[in-house]
Amino acid sequence: MKITVTEGRNTLFLPIENILRMQAERAYTIFYMKDRKQYVITKTLAAVQKQLEHGMFIRVHRQHIINIREVKIFLNARCPKITMSDNAVVSVASRRKTELIKLLKKLK
Repeated sequence: MKITVTEGRNTLFLPIENILRMQAERAYTIFYMKDRKQYVITKTLAAVQKQLEHGMFIRVHRQHIINIREVKIFLNARCPKITMSDNAVVSVASRRKTELIKLLKKLK
C-alpha cells in the first residue's frame, strides 16, 4: 500500500512500510523514511493521519505519528519516550501511552 503526497510540484507515492515516522512542523509534515530520505509536504499531520492505516501507525504526540513496527525501545517513565529504528527519540504524550502499550503488546 502507498500513500500519495505532494512535495512541491512532485506527486510522490510512498510505500507505507518504508515510513518510519512523521513529524509536524507548523502547517508542514516531514516524512522520515527507512532509507534516511526525508520529504516535506504542505499538509498538516492531522490530514496525513486520515490517510494512514490504523494499527500500523499511531499518533503518540501532537507532533508525531510513528510506524509501530519500527519502535526499538519504549521507555515507560514519567515522561515516556520511544526510540525508533533510526535511533530518533520521540516523546509520547501521557494520554497516548496506554494505547501505545496495547499496540506494542499486539505485535509480540
